[in-house]
Amino acid sequence: HVWSVPNTPSAVCYVRVSDSGDPSIHGISSIFTISPQDPAIILTSANGGEVLEGCASYSVTWRKNDNAIEGAPSNYYDVDLSTDSGQSWVSLATNIYSTNTTPSWSWSEIPNQSYNNCLFRVTDSNDPTKSDLSDSVFTINATTDVQLLSPNGGETWVAGTSQTIQYVKANS
Repeated sequence: HVWSVPNTPSAVCYVRVSDSGDPSIHGISSIFTISPQDPAIILTSANGGEVLEGCASYSVTWRKNDNAIEGAPSNYYDVDLSTDSGQSWVSLATNIYSTNTTPSWSWSEIPNQSYNNCLFRVTDSNDPTKSDLSDSVFTINATTDVQLLSPNGGETWVAGTSQTIQYVKANS
């Protein structure tokens, strides 16, 4: 007999099997555990307590569970950031495609501003019910240790044009 294990976690489980024609014929299992099924998406980093530095890069990581009760994720993901403990969200990336069991997205340049109540959220792009967010807040600290890449001398910029100012966190 194949039994679909229910999502009712317990450390004190037994199975009793009996003959439908003669209930006196039965067997009882030893004690076993039913553990909860992980959701479709499990955010792993930043998951709370981390301190990120402005102007640096950071890899947001998560695990996907193809056996989740709500179904497997679509392999397309969105990454959002909240700087106010989840009251509001800003999209950082959309439709990130990954078939890896541990997908990631590289935030190439963290804004150089200080925030104390940050959360990441990763959501299935095709099914917003499949989502996870940081378990607790992390911090972004502004840095004064910046290396200016452009302009760095010798450029000629014409008035009225748009130019990109490039900088990175300097190596300490």
